[in-house]
Amino acid sequence: MRRLFVMGMAIGLLLAMAVPALAAKPQVVVDEDFANDFTIPGGALCSFDVNLVESGHERITEFFNNDGEFKTAHVQVHGTSEWTGPGGTATEHWAWNGIFDAETNTFTQNGNVWNLHMGAGGVILHDKGQITFDESTGEAISIKGPHDVWDEGLGALCDAIG
Repeated sequence: MRRLFVMGMAIGLLLAMAVPALAAKPQVVVDEDFANDFTIPGGALCSFDVNLVESGHERITEFFNNDGEFKTAHVQVHGTSEWTGPGGTATEHWAWNGIFDAETNTFTQNGNVWNLHMGAGGVILHDKGQITFDESTGEAISIKGPHDVWDEGLGALCDAIG
């Protein structure tokens, strides 16, 4: 959930920029630790309520050409999540980076996006590698690596903690 929020926030900040930057040096627009603890109601993700506890760090840096025109933004996020349902808790460790390119209007995400484990049950979902999205359509235009969540959704998570 946080990954989607951060990616959407980063892209929204970038697309909303109407005034060119005042300098050609990079600008850090977000650099913060985060922690969340909330319940996803039954039916929104799984057929039952899921408690999500997550913490980590996010950093967004914008880059400009020598004329001060926005060119790219780099997003770095890492953290840990615990997904709890009536059948147990799955733990996730994730670290990814992304680059929004204003010229091509694409967002490329690299890294370990989902790495969900549950005790002796081993890996539940593993989504890593690289995906490039066309920001005008939201569609993936290039996919490299195993992307369980992209290919199959989160059904395996619900099965594991249900």
